[in-house]
Amino acid sequence: LLSLNFKRSCVDPCLYYNHSIFVLIWVDDCLLFSKSLTDLDEFKKKLKSKVELRDLSGKSELCFLGINIIITENGIRLNQNELIGKVLKKFGMNESKICRIPIEPKLNLLKADGEDRSLPYRELIGCLMYIMLGTRPDLCFSVAYFSQFQNCYDRNHFKNLKNVLRYLNGSRNVELKFRNSNNPTKYEIKAYADADFANNLNDRKSVSGFLIKINNNLVFWKSSKQELVALSSAEAEYIAL
Repeated sequence: LLSLNFKRSCVDPCLYYNHSIFVLIWVDDCLLFSKSLTDLDEFKKKLKSKVELRDLSGKSELCFLGINIIITENGIRLNQNELIGKVLKKFGMNESKICRIPIEPKLNLLKADGEDRSLPYRELIGCLMYIMLGTRPDLCFSVAYFSQFQNCYDRNHFKNLKNVLRYLNGSRNVELKFRNSNNPTKYEIKAYADADFANNLNDRKSVSGFLIKINNNLVFWKSSKQELVALSSAEAEYIAL
């Protein structure tokens, strides 16, 4: 790609770009984006002269790294329903009772004395984190909350963690939608942030949450425990910003 005059992104090492094309690479999978079909076809010809390719373009639906991409006239829809189904089956929760929310309101677990290695706690956290990062911002808080117990969990922690799977079992078809812009040359970026205050019984640290939208399309989200102990709700809000 560098020999074809592409530059590597300083933000994401898997992303390459030139004046009109974006190339996203993961191992031997490649995703191409461009406003110009002519430029895209020309690039694919050059790339095929260097490496063997299987072109899947032209399809309205495809899967990339467990993310289903559905292309419509109005935009793009993303979901991970097949991957979620595999995770539910892996942990024996594909026929579980459905929960309407991923975590109990005001749940406050204390750290266990150690870790019960007979439980696949960390493995489940990893699966949920991948789903959350892909298309599910609604899992942000719960995944971040349960992640803090990866070195100090017991059966009670694991039981509560599995409620996230019960929630996914009833919401596996939830999608991210990216709608076409009426003005493709105009970009409107909005960011939202919020925080709680000292609700964690283990260390009294607050939790920040934020999201970023471009042209009203959600592109980034995060929830995490603050590094500092806020002394007031106002200070917790400032730290979140």
